[in-house]
Amino acid sequence: MASATRTTADDFHTTFQNAAPSWPFSGHVMNRTGPYKVEGAFYDDGGDFNLEDAFIGYNFGNGWRMKMGQFKVPFLREELRLQPLQLAVERSVVNELFNQDRSQGIELRYEADAGASGPPSPTASAPRTPDTRTTPRARPDRPRGVKFAGD
Repeated sequence: MASATRTTADDFHTTFQNAAPSWPFSGHVMNRTGPYKVEGAFYDDGGDFNLEDAFIGYNFGNGWRMKMGQFKVPFLREELRLQPLQLAVERSVVNELFNQDRSQGIELRYEADAGASGPPSPTASAPRTPDTRTTPRARPDRPRGVKFAGD
């Protein structure tokens, strides 16, 4: 006859794991001209809380911004990508070798408008002629008036 075994509370172990739960707080002060961010994470080695980002900034306008505190140094674009947004692969070996990580300091930055390479040209407000590359035209290899799938 098989002996019955009793299970105790010590026999049952549950596990819950989260790599590095972070607690971000961010927003704006002074009419959206002063962004701030405070973020920390709990790590597996004892559950200690580590402060990752803590900064406040100011937007001067015309593309000029300032940020001071502790933040990721904008050195490698790959490192600036947030970890949850990394889809298929981890960061590269090159990134691990040359990564500057976080630093404490003051950053002054200028961001130009996308596509702007200087002052507006005098022809920017001139009327544009239609682009013939995007206008529909008859295709010589198909008879007119007949529709094919995908047309």
